[in-house]
Amino acid sequence: MKAYIYIDESGTPSLELEKSGVLPYMVYSAVIIKEEDVDSAKNLLQTIIKNNNIQQGYIKSQNLNYNKRVKVLMAFKGVEHYVISLVIDKSKIDKDSGLQYKASYIKYFQRLLSKRFLQDYDEIHIVFDKLGYPEFQNSLKQYMIEHGIMGKTLFSYNTFRLAEDTKEEILLQYADVYAGTICKYYCHQYDKEQAQHIHNIISGNVTIEWFPWESITLFAAENLFSERFDKELYYLSLETAKQYIELYENSDSEGVELIKYLIQESTRNPFRVISSKEIKQNLKKRGIEIGDPISKISFLRSRRAVIISPQGKKGYKFPTSEKELADFYDRLRDNVIPQLKRCHILNNVLQEKSVGKYGVLKHKEYGILNQLCEIVNKENIVDE
Repeated sequence: MKAYIYIDESGTPSLELEKSGVLPYMVYSAVIIKEEDVDSAKNLLQTIIKNNNIQQGYIKSQNLNYNKRVKVLMAFKGVEHYVISLVIDKSKIDKDSGLQYKASYIKYFQRLLSKRFLQDYDEIHIVFDKLGYPEFQNSLKQYMIEHGIMGKTLFSYNTFRLAEDTKEEILLQYADVYAGTICKYYCHQYDKEQAQHIHNIISGNVTIEWFPWESITLFAAENLFSERFDKELYYLSLETAKQYIELYENSDSEGVELIKYLIQESTRNPFRVISSKEIKQNLKKRGIEIGDPISKISFLRSRRAVIISPQGKKGYKFPTSEKELADFYDRLRDNVIPQLKRCHILNNVLQEKSVGKYGVLKHKEYGILNQLCEIVNKENIVDE
């Protein structure tokens, strides 16, 4: 099975952010389309151009107003595809170093084009808009050659080429629209309602990668002024998630991708609870199949990632207030203490009826459980 990957950019590499017209972010978007969907994607593009009366005969992000952009993005849902976007926060880059395209952030794209992400594809063909900045193009190509992604293998022949998006490779127009849309989104060029609408349209198909990774910031800035938003707690929790990614990026792809999705959605709306269904669907698009996320979430918590399940809600998030933490602990208490109480009662009944024969909790391996049962019993906690 083959995958075709179309890459385009939006923004300028200038680090002189104080100058008029220089945007704070630069965005690269890669649109992945399976070989069997390529013709459908081309036909859909021509239909979109016709239905939206686009006179020049091709779509350019810079020419789309908000309403037409929404129509185009909605129409894109007519073909199966997935998008990886690298958002570079230029404010976090030393001006003296320049916006140099080094392996330190080229690796973000390389990783997503690697066998781990595209495990279902035997061959990949990458097309980059030739009108983009050659430094990034050359560095990405060289990095992938050095790491064995490009070139002929025993069973396939991966390729990398440059093309012009209006005539030579029209599917680059998908990448152009996504790159421009996401750049506008993070540069706050939509009002609040428009940004939310754009987010709702594209979030199911888009994964955001940040460079530098620690530059991830809260997009919904109005939440910072909410009385129920504890900024210190939220960022503390976010830091535990980032630390997990740094420690286990090469050994736990499931956990890392799950945490990245939680971060991506949380920075848009810290109060939103992400359902198990949504997590499963997103990870599946990233090439990862998991069952009920609760097992993985439990594992992440055991490795110090602060992720909670709010009381009365089905799903997961990073805590944004002490009340949310208290509600989470209430949920744990309401589950754990009654079970310990019942365990103590069951153990007593078995010992009484068997005259001590079935006092299993006395065994060494159940020492801690037995102590907890005894504590609950002594505190005379009522099982409601």
